[in-house]
Amino acid sequence: MAGGIVTVASGVINPLIGKLTTLMGDEYKKFKGVRKQAPFLQKELNAMNAALHKLELIDEIDPTVKDWRDDVREMPYDMENCIDDFIRQSRADNAKGGFIKKTARCIKKLRERIRIAHQMEDLKTLALDAKARHERYAIDDWKPASGSVVVDPRLRAVYQEADALVGIDGPREEIAMRLMDTQKKIKVVAIVGFGGLGKTTLSKQVYDKIDLPFNCKAFFSVSQRPHMAELLNNFQLKLGMNSPSSSHTRKVEDMIEEIRGHLNKKRYLIIIDDVWDESSWNILKCALREDNNGSRIIVTTRLVGVASAACQNDSEGIYRLKPLNEQNSRMLFLNRIFGSEHDREISRDDLVRQWITEGLLVRNLHVTDLENLGRSYFNELVNRSIIDPCRTKYGEVLSFRVHDIMLDFILSKCDEDNFISLAHNCEDMASLHDNKYKVRRLSMRGAKYGPIIDVSLSQVRSFTQFGKFTPPPSLFKYLRIFRIEGFMESLDLTAIGELFQLRYLYVSGIDSVQLPAELQGLVYLGTLDLHDAQIKSMPSDIVSLSRLSYLRIWMETELPEFIGNIKSLRSLMIYRNKLTSDPLSNSMKVIIGLGELTNLRELKIDVGSLEKPERDALACSIGKLSNLKNLRFIGYPNEDNNQLGSLSKPFQNIEQFHGPLWKFCRVPVWMGGLHYLRILELSVEETSTEEFHVLGELPSLLELKFRSSHIPKERAVLGTGLFPVLEDFNFWSIEDVTAYLRFDEGAMPNVRTLALHNKEEWDGSIPVGMEYLLCLEKIQLHGAYSGDDAIVSAFRSALLVHPNRPSVQHWRREKGSFPAGCGGFIMQ
Repeated sequence: MAGGIVTVASGVINPLIGKLTTLMGDEYKKFKGVRKQAPFLQKELNAMNAALHKLELIDEIDPTVKDWRDDVREMPYDMENCIDDFIRQSRADNAKGGFIKKTARCIKKLRERIRIAHQMEDLKTLALDAKARHERYAIDDWKPASGSVVVDPRLRAVYQEADALVGIDGPREEIAMRLMDTQKKIKVVAIVGFGGLGKTTLSKQVYDKIDLPFNCKAFFSVSQRPHMAELLNNFQLKLGMNSPSSSHTRKVEDMIEEIRGHLNKKRYLIIIDDVWDESSWNILKCALREDNNGSRIIVTTRLVGVASAACQNDSEGIYRLKPLNEQNSRMLFLNRIFGSEHDREISRDDLVRQWITEGLLVRNLHVTDLENLGRSYFNELVNRSIIDPCRTKYGEVLSFRVHDIMLDFILSKCDEDNFISLAHNCEDMASLHDNKYKVRRLSMRGAKYGPIIDVSLSQVRSFTQFGKFTPPPSLFKYLRIFRIEGFMESLDLTAIGELFQLRYLYVSGIDSVQLPAELQGLVYLGTLDLHDAQIKSMPSDIVSLSRLSYLRIWMETELPEFIGNIKSLRSLMIYRNKLTSDPLSNSMKVIIGLGELTNLRELKIDVGSLEKPERDALACSIGKLSNLKNLRFIGYPNEDNNQLGSLSKPFQNIEQFHGPLWKFCRVPVWMGGLHYLRILELSVEETSTEEFHVLGELPSLLELKFRSSHIPKERAVLGTGLFPVLEDFNFWSIEDVTAYLRFDEGAMPNVRTLALHNKEEWDGSIPVGMEYLLCLEKIQLHGAYSGDDAIVSAFRSALLVHPNRPSVQHWRREKGSFPAGCGGFIMQ
């Protein structure tokens, strides 16, 4: 995993070490007392961090060592809070006023500095105590006692009777069939799935069922951090090998040779359960000799990479174990899974932004873009089957869910490490007061909590609320993440301006949100996401937020003209019914200012109410955004406008262009140079075969939704080599497009979905050469096509010679009926 292990403690220790480095700089040289403590604390924290990393690799630790670890984990939180108080107090400005007011402020600041100095001394004492305990307990030398044996939680699964299992028959038969063939070469089948899904149980059932004549059989588990010598010794015992006469410790390579000798010329069946990394597999496979006598191996793992390595990248050898279907889920889990309304879809990008906010992602010499680093961590969670992909597009997972069993495990670890606390009612809140350690991250679900005492929230760094109840922000002091997902008409957030450490604000499910008059105190705010909540006005001092990188807002009135001054923005999403509210507005200043946001990677903007001068200005502005990767126009369709089409080489780094609401006169010439473009939605008044072929030469285009009001009478020939990686082709026109398309052999070699729309009656033609679209899986017919069953028959007849026999989906418009998710059409 890129960046190494991320521990619970490192998320706060790493940023804290950075702040201590800042305290040793010139900016704070006049604060001698604090600067004197900083080097000592930095040194001790580095030592503690190293020890904590080591303990993270040990599954079972002594209670005394665990107590030291938990205390050290908590210490950095208080240290960072103290330093944040100091930084805020030292940066407090001296507002104008008379002599008496200035004197009073100076006295107040002096008292605050004295208080912080005493806190720093107390923290130094705690650090010294932790250091003494570290040496006294010999933490660095501590190892688990060899006599301590933990019962393997898979033990019950291994000995589970077949008649007590649910949903096992189908997978067991399929895997057995894969193994029971006449192939003499050794065969490996890898079962992949997340923890608790039943990989061990399934592999043991297959192990018991296969009745082929094997000379020897063995079933053994690897686990997450195996000691290879002990693992190989266990493997030998499972194979029935005699124990060595020598008491000396044997080398791994010697044990491998012994196993290879034992398996010589034998036909064997071996189950290797719970392999966590490729390095373990690479060692084990050295012992599995190949004698071409029909030996079989089953490997179970949570990681797709391990499965691929075990099967030597043969995808047919990988069996992806899926969750139980609804019927079996009801039978086995009943209330646990069936009908659960809590398994919730979570956005990948939203999760990554929270990781960045928490300090769990750290830049280094090799990684400078934290969003890319976060996505690589996210992909590791997917590959390890820890989370379930939900929305995916072209191999990229965009959202996910967490399985109930995995969620229970995560919550258990969070409770053990005091990482997250949950409360569902007032009794849960009351119990938090009895915790040994302070509440740092709190998730509240529900509406009735009764009175909340300050101490429950004062040390909270991350707060999430699901429901109608929202505690006043004044109860928080060190809050960094504030998430509200409720169902309320309005929410007053005027008090958040006092949350100096706030970095992330997310509001969803609320009709109207009131922000404070000033935001300049939120110097660390990086994400302001008002998902579907409207605001009446945006504080003008938002331009002072130098770290604001993600802004999503829904404005009731016109946009502030200063929007173009927020230079730090990387993502900007503006949702509105009207971009301007009156003819005398400053909309042109707003639009021109957008061109100054040169750091933007993502822009979603409402263009529905813009007049032609404003559209021209917007085209010029967004044409300057050279780093833009995702551009989406929202609102209502516009008239023809060629200002954007006449630009010179814009969007050279664009990956997604969603422009169906911005109608071009023709296909823009500059689109032929968009070598990174993956998704394109384009609407033109008229096109030609040559212009259409320009799009066909784009090397990265995966999805094309093309709309044309008028098409040429001649048939468009899509020749060999065009659209080399396209998977989804969606063609819409007022005129009949079936007479327009012809596919030559080698065109669109990867297309899977072909969707055709029109408003005119079908003339009886169908596209020529569809049999050459070798990867085609389905054809979707919309609009006027959907009213005639004859077109479905014609398409199906034409596809009889297609090797895939693609399905033809017929969408029929129901008068007065608009089913959810179908847009007024029903698939036949």
